[in-house]
Amino acid sequence: MEPVLRGHVERILDNTLTDSFLDIYYKTFRYFEETGMIGSSESALFGLIFASVFHGYRDLSMLMGRESTEEAVAELMSIFESRSSVLRSRLSEITRS
Repeated sequence: MEPVLRGHVERILDNTLTDSFLDIYYKTFRYFEETGMIGSSESALFGLIFASVFHGYRDLSMLMGRESTEEAVAELMSIFESRSSVLRSRLSEITRS
């Protein structure tokens, strides 16, 4: 993954881990969980974070005229793996509040 794409991915991930982003979506997902529409608000929140980052990566790749490669997607996954403790921590903080 090119450095500009990696930086973009990291920035999107940081933006999705803010209280303002997580709080509003968690409250929405809690409502869906309480009404039986989804099984886990925490899993839904993780899915939203991943989708936001992946789509941001894909959109910038397309603007740059690059196609996603298996290597770039693997690097995207490694970013999530390397930040997994931060992700778990932030999700725990939001779900406990």
